[in-house]
Amino acid sequence: MNKKNIFSIAVAVMLPLTFINGLFFLLISALKGGMAFNGKIVRGQYYLGEGEIFTEVSSAFYYFNFWHGITVVAMMLFTFGLFGVDNFLQKKSSTKYQFDPLKSKNYRIMTLVLCIIFAIAVTLLPFVVQFTRLF
Repeated sequence: MNKKNIFSIAVAVMLPLTFINGLFFLLISALKGGMAFNGKIVRGQYYLGEGEIFTEVSSAFYYFNFWHGITVVAMMLFTFGLFGVDNFLQKKSSTKYQFDPLKSKNYRIMTLVLCIIFAIAVTLLPFVVQFTRLF
């Protein structure tokens, strides 16, 4: 197995895992009332924050939410890096093109579109949650 295949398989595995992990993080944060990144700790009480609204949670859940958010960011960066290396190796290859769904141009475009959609969803979630609380 050559380097191109290893990176293509790694992207094919990491992309859905990253997407699912991010969706779970967004869902849990929306249901619990915020994220630890926006939260605070005051006199031993832990709060998740969403805009100006803070929701008190246990210390275990606060740290779970914090580290879950860290894993989402780390997995996104790692997956983008894998995608970049895979794309670089695909362009560098001088072999004749043979159809392989992991190497096809459509797969790479789909991967990029899904990563962009996920990044937009992560960015817009706080605004959507804040807007829904108005009603």
